[in-house]
Amino acid sequence: MQRGFWLSCLVSLFLPLTAAAQQLGTYTYSPTFGLGMSVPLGWMKLDKAPHGYPTQNFLFGWRRSIGKDVAVIIISRLPVSIEGPAGTPIQVNLEFITNTFTDYFNELGASIQVQKVTLGGKEAIAVFARGVGNGIAINPRIGTRLTRVVWCGLPLSSSLILRVQFGAPDELFDHILPDFIVALQTFHFGPPNPPAQPLASQISEEKLKALVVEKAKVQETAPPVLPSPTVTVSKEQTLLAPEQWTALEAIAREKGISVGALLRQIVDEFLKRYYESVKERPKE
Repeated sequence: MQRGFWLSCLVSLFLPLTAAAQQLGTYTYSPTFGLGMSVPLGWMKLDKAPHGYPTQNFLFGWRRSIGKDVAVIIISRLPVSIEGPAGTPIQVNLEFITNTFTDYFNELGASIQVQKVTLGGKEAIAVFARGVGNGIAINPRIGTRLTRVVWCGLPLSSSLILRVQFGAPDELFDHILPDFIVALQTFHFGPPNPPAQPLASQISEEKLKALVVEKAKVQETAPPVLPSPTVTVSKEQTLLAPEQWTALEAIAREKGISVGALLRQIVDEFLKRYYESVKERPKE
């Protein structure tokens, strides 16, 4: 991965808004968690999570169509029910979130970069990832397209993580990213703050149309050759039977966490029960 690519992504989250982007835009609010966000014109609100995103954790989101391709902005929650040895609570902080996110993408063979950011006035973590997926989510099991995503996360409570996610096809990512940056800076906590005016899109429609036309020409001549993801076998995977690992992967996808995080949860719960049983044993 070229250093310049990651640097441009990371720096862009801190760039000031243009005059057009300072207008508020299409707004959605979650009364359950007391948070809201605006997106620019041209984005369509979603009533459910798109393919590649856990449905049970979905709060709200939008999609943007570019020819036959789409990009998404998804706001979701990630419940955490993990305890350490002897029942000690896990600290759900930025370090824990960083490890959870990076473990997930590392297991999928993606290249990643991490940066601390501010989300709704609070410290958050941003993980940029590039790998193979379906164009909006990275996972080689659901597609063969080169995909880029951004996951921003912060703790909502001692057992809940907030994720603000952006995903797009690799070749369109840089052109759509400015809309996500604008939207990200409207994210807030507290009472509803509906927009007074539409949020202007930062996407160049002419550039997008040119990309769609160019892509169609390339597809007519030859299909694109995508790089194969580097799939590494973890030490834990070598210790388990294939059907055990497959079952763990299915549970991890349902929970929206990595297999590594799930295994740590299972081990922590086992250790908790073990230590409790030791305390209950009569002394000889």
